[in-house]
Amino acid sequence: MFADDTNLTTVSDNFLSLPIKVNCEIQEIIWLKSNKLSLHSNKTEYMIVTRKKEKCNFHIKIGGHEISQKECIKYLGVMVDDSWKQHIARISLKLSNGCWALSQIRKYSNSQMVKKVYFALLHPHIQYCMINCGYAAKSVLDQTSEVHGTYHDVM
Repeated sequence: MFADDTNLTTVSDNFLSLPIKVNCEIQEIIWLKSNKLSLHSNKTEYMIVTRKKEKCNFHIKIGGHEISQKECIKYLGVMVDDSWKQHIARISLKLSNGCWALSQIRKYSNSQMVKKVYFALLHPHIQYCMINCGYAAKSVLDQTSEVHGTYHDVM
């Protein structure tokens, strides 16, 4: 069995101590083996979230395999990056496609049915993890507002 959706979070005040702390914590993940789980190091990624402009590159190894650094990681269906831009773009695309589908359904159905389809297919994408997206820049959030406004036009 694999340890799907496992997340390790490490906090540090400076970049120099961060790789040391991360590598030490990785070595302490013995609970995987004790629970008969294994970590797929080829699918394991890490990401650094910081307000600083400077990039920090260091090497993290699991069982001799170096894991790759990413700017954006998909975790539990949420695209996590430092600006929420990827996640909001993904939601905007889903909403845009959904609005098109609603406009087609509206031709053959009443408004009550269109609302049911909206709440079944589109609304969950808006609600899921959107509280975190409140930290995104206004220009990024405007994408979803624009698409959501299209829904109201369709209705």
